[in-house]
Amino acid sequence: MEPESKQVEKQVSLENITVFRPPQKTPPIVWVRRVVVWSVVIAVFSWAFVSCYRVFSHGKVKTPNLVNVNVARTLPPSTGEYKFEKARDLFVAGRNLLRAGDFSGLATLEEVLRSYPDSPQARQALLVIAATQRYQLKQPKKALAEYERFVRTYPEDAQVVRALAAIRSLSGELKETDSSDTLARLALAKVADNPPAKARLEKWLTPKP
Repeated sequence: MEPESKQVEKQVSLENITVFRPPQKTPPIVWVRRVVVWSVVIAVFSWAFVSCYRVFSHGKVKTPNLVNVNVARTLPPSTGEYKFEKARDLFVAGRNLLRAGDFSGLATLEEVLRSYPDSPQARQALLVIAATQRYQLKQPKKALAEYERFVRTYPEDAQVVRALAAIRSLSGELKETDSSDTLARLALAKVADNPPAKARLEKWLTPKP
């Protein structure tokens, strides 16, 4: 009989050892994840390779030649101020007075014409004066004179046809001789070197069917 102090040898099970365990089946979701990950990795490396190839195969990118275009500036580079800032302020003030029903705004617009005749605001001011006299003040004769003044002073302006149409309309209302065609011919002689202005006036003078 064996002594009690002797430990009884335990039977060792091979299944409890990791090395001898049978391989477990990989779940389908794991295979799907692996395929997706590797696809992304391959796509990224392919894109990087193609990008590098394009850069090194084409060499340096040529910079297009920049054409020096002379653009008419109204902002002096030194101060940054608008060339016709004062004319614009006067025009806005006069127009706001007229919108508020204060006809003293006409005098303000006349000041734009006197002080800044070459400004874009002067042309706008003259048309506003004419329209105010025609529609608000009901003074068609004065309005007619202002529209005629516009055609004589600014024959190259894009609004000259609008002024000519107003002259024709007012002449009919006042039963006076229509001077629009005569003014258009005089204006045409002044814009011989301005193709767009010339085309506008020639179109006006073309007989309507």
